Amino acid sequence: MSEKARSLAIALAIALSVLFGMPLLTNGAFIATAAVAAQDDWKTEFEDVCSKTQDSMAFTPDELKSLVDRCDALKPRIEKLDETEKKVYLKRLQMCRDLLAFVMQSKIAAVAVAAQDDWKKEFEDICSQTEDSMSLSPDELKGLVDRCEALKPRIEKLDETQRKVYLKRLQMCRDHLVFVIESKPGK
Repeated sequence: MSEKARSLAIALAIALSVLFGMPLLTNGAFIATAAVAAQDDWKTEFEDVCSKTQDSMAFTPDELKSLVDRCDALKPRIEKLDETEKKVYLKRLQMCRDLLAFVMQSKIAAVAVAAQDDWKKEFEDICSQTEDSMSLSPDELKGLVDRCEALKPRIEKLDETQRKVYLKRLQMCRDHLVFVIESKPGK
């Protein structure tokens, strides 16, 4: 390239740089502005987080919490966009976040319900054996009494009505088992 053509290209590059805010490298080549790079950065994060909503039921509550936190961290970056883009992507981000948060809360509630059902199964297993308690050995009966004692603190955490009913039933079951132990010869 001739010196004159090279000078013209550099002058044109400088003019474009000034007009369009595109910085130059030392060899005269154009580079993308930081805004374009930042835009791709937030958009990549946005797409990564929100693409996970279709598989949200497969994640653990901790993984979902992490995704919700990533949505929260992304929000200030989107708020810096121009008005139209900001409005669209903030709405999409909020819908993504709301879905992830809903699934997370649902999973946490399901764990709580499962734990609640767990004590009921234990309660039913213990108390169902009172019908055949005379055929159980003293060690088996003592094991059931110990299980009653272990179950009591879990029932004490229930709401008032359930607590009163199930504590009374558990106490009756326990008392029956203790009575059978004491009734057996050679205890």
